[in-house]
Amino acid sequence: MDLWIRSQDKTSLVKVDNLYVSVGNYICYYVEKGKEVPNTYYRPSGELGRYETYERALEVLDEIQGLFIKKDIVKTEISKDGLTMVNMPITCIVYEMPEK
Repeated sequence: MDLWIRSQDKTSLVKVDNLYVSVGNYICYYVEKGKEVPNTYYRPSGELGRYETYERALEVLDEIQGLFIKKDIVKTEISKDGLTMVNMPITCIVYEMPEK
C-alpha cells in the first residue's frame, strides 16, 4: 500500500517511505536508499508538519502508523447496475497533516 501525505501547509503531496520526528518537533520524511533521483546522489526529503511539542508530533506519527495496522482495508462501491457490491483493496492512502 502506498502512503501519500499532504503537507501541513498544503503545498506538497509526497509519496513517503520513511517518517521521523526531528529536532524542532517537525515530522519529516526521507526516501529509502536506492531510490535516489537517477544520475544523482540526491534522496528527496523534507518537512511535512511542525507541532508545538514533541509529544504532539509523536501523536500524529502514531495516527499515521494506525493506517498500516488496519488489516484488510477495502473500498466498497455499488456497481453500475446498482445491484452488485464490489470490494476493492485500497492500494493508496492520502493523509493530510493536521494543524498544530
